Amino acid sequence: MKKIIYLLLLIPAFLFSQSANEVTQVYTDYNGYWTSSKDAISTTKPDNSHNLLAIRWNGTVISTGVNDAILTANGQTFTPRIFNALPVNFMPAPSSSSYIGVGYQYGGSGSATTPNPPVTNNLNTYLVDGTNGLNLGTAIYNLPASSEINYVITSINPGSIGDGIPDFIVTQVGDISGSNDTFRVTDASNNVIGTPLTVGFSSVSVVATQSWKFYQASVTPPSFVSSLAGTRNLRVMAFDWSDFGITAANYTQVRRFVQIFSGASDSAFTAYSQSSMTVYQAISGTIYNDNDAGTPSGNGYNNATVQLLDSGNNVIATSTTDTLGNYVFPNTPPGNYTVRLVVPSGFVVVGNAAGNTNNTLPASISETASASLLNFGINQPPVANNDNITTTFNNAVTHNILSNDTDPNSGTVIATSVNLTPPVGASSIVTDGSGNVKGFTIAAQGTWLVNTSGVLTFTPTIGFSGNPTTVTYSIKDNAGLISSAANISITVFAYCFKTPASTVGGLPTIHGITSLGRAGDDGDGNPANDWPMVRKGAWTALESKTKGFVLNRLTSTQIANIPPANRVKGMMVYDITNKCLSIFNGISWQCFSTQTCPNIN
Repeated sequence: MKKIIYLLLLIPAFLFSQSANEVTQVYTDYNGYWTSSKDAISTTKPDNSHNLLAIRWNGTVISTGVNDAILTANGQTFTPRIFNALPVNFMPAPSSSSYIGVGYQYGGSGSATTPNPPVTNNLNTYLVDGTNGLNLGTAIYNLPASSEINYVITSINPGSIGDGIPDFIVTQVGDISGSNDTFRVTDASNNVIGTPLTVGFSSVSVVATQSWKFYQASVTPPSFVSSLAGTRNLRVMAFDWSDFGITAANYTQVRRFVQIFSGASDSAFTAYSQSSMTVYQAISGTIYNDNDAGTPSGNGYNNATVQLLDSGNNVIATSTTDTLGNYVFPNTPPGNYTVRLVVPSGFVVVGNAAGNTNNTLPASISETASASLLNFGINQPPVANNDNITTTFNNAVTHNILSNDTDPNSGTVIATSVNLTPPVGASSIVTDGSGNVKGFTIAAQGTWLVNTSGVLTFTPTIGFSGNPTTVTYSIKDNAGLISSAANISITVFAYCFKTPASTVGGLPTIHGITSLGRAGDDGDGNPANDWPMVRKGAWTALESKTKGFVLNRLTSTQIANIPPANRVKGMMVYDITNKCLSIFNGISWQCFSTQTCPNIN
C-alpha cells in the first residue's frame, strides 16, 4: 500500500490507493435476493429497506451474517463473518441541508406524510436499523462538515490485523463532490494511534443505484422535500486494521474509531466485524419537551439527568442530555438494566417509549444489540392565574378567564377544558361530555356559566350586591396536564347610574336649584318638560357640574346629641365616624350605605 505524507501542508491524514479498499459487489435481501457490482450494475434499483448480506472485496465474497442461508440458496460461495453496525453514541446536530433518506417506497410511495411522516428526528436510528444494523435503504445525507462520530471499541483481536478479511465496512449512499472524509483510530484520550486515512468517495467505484426520497432533518417533524426524490449511487469501502497502521505493538491502545465527515457524507451505516474486535453496545435515548404527550416528541430537553441502574437497582452511571436532548451510556457490557430519568423540577413525565408515564424504562443489551430510542417526554403544567371581576348592581358580566393563563412550554391551553369547582351549596350544576363543570347557581348570589372559549358569564341575583363566593377553576394543556386551581373573585358594586325617567308618570319636582342655567320654561310649550318639573318624584332637585351638595359633617356622638326637638324625619348629616350619609327616619339615625336604582318613575 502506497502512503503519501503531505508534510509541508501539515495535513494529519494520509491519502492512499483507494482501489484496494473498494467493495466491488454487494449482495442484499432486496426482494429476497439481489446483487449488483461495479462491472454489472443492476437495472433493479432498490426502493425500500434491504440488508447487506455480503460484499466482494479483493476478489473474495465475505458474508455479513445477516442471512447466510440466502447466499447458499443462490449458489454463492463465501467466507462467513458476522458484521454489525457500530453503535452511534452521539449524533452531530443536523444542518439545514441535512436530510433523512429512505427508499422511495418506505412507509408508502411518495411523501407518505398522511397522517404522519414515516421518519422521526431520532437520526441515529437510520445508522443502526435493519438486521445487524445493516440496512442499506435508510441513511443520513449531508452530515455536517467537520462533524464526527466516535465509535467506542472495547478491545481488538490481534489475529485480525492484516488477515485479508476487512474489519470495517463504510457506506456512501449518495453522490458526492471532491470533498473527503477522514477516518482515524484513537486511544481513550482521543490521541491518534497509527495513521489517519483520508477518503475521497467521489473516486470510489459505484456498485449500485437506489431510489430514494428525502426529509429535512433539521425540523420537527422532518418535512418531505419532493424535489430531491430520485436515484443515488451506492459506494462501499472496507478497511483492515493494518490500513490505519495498527500493529501488534499498538493495538492495545485502541479505544475509538472516529469518522469525520466532509459535509457531503451520506451514510447508511459503518460496520465492524465481530471477530475483529469487541464492541460493547450503547444504551441511548432522547428527552423531549413534549407538548402533546403520548409518543415522546418535540424539542430536545437540554441538561436533564439520566441514571443507569443495574439489575440490583444500583446507580452505576449518570448521563446528562445534550442540546438536542440526547443521552447515552456507551460501552455498556451485555446485561439487563434500567434507565431512570431524574424528572426536572416543575416537570412531569407525559409519555415514554413503553407507552406509559413512568420515569423508568427497562434496557437489555447484548454484544450485538444495543438499546436505543429509550425516550421520555416531559412537560410543565399550564398556569391558571387568579381573576378579579367587577360588575354593578343587577348587571351580568362576562370575562375571559383564560386571558391571563399561560403554558410555560409554548404549548396550548385547551379552552374547552375549563373545569369550575362548585362551592358547597351550589345547585343546577352543568357539566360537559368530559365531566368538566361548566356552570352552577348559588342561591341569593347568582349564576356562573363558562362557554367553550373560556368566557365566564356571572349573572347576579336581582338585588344582590357585595362579594359572592370565590370560585376556583383549573385548565388543561395539549399534554393533558392540569393546572393548579385559580380563584375567580367577583365584586358586585351596590350602585348604578340609571337615567331617571323624565317625562312619563310620577309627580313633578316643583323645587330645585341649578347652576346650569336652565330653570323655568324651556320654550316648547309643554310645562312637563320644564326644569325642575321634568325631574319626577322629588321634594327638591339639585343640579350642577361644578358645584357639590354640602352636608353638615358630624361625629356619631354629635349626631346623637342633636336635641330631639330639632330632629325632623328625613334630616341628613354626614357621619364622619361611620363614613356614611346618616338619615333620621323619625325614630333613629340610619346609615345610608346602599345606593340603588329604583324602578319607580
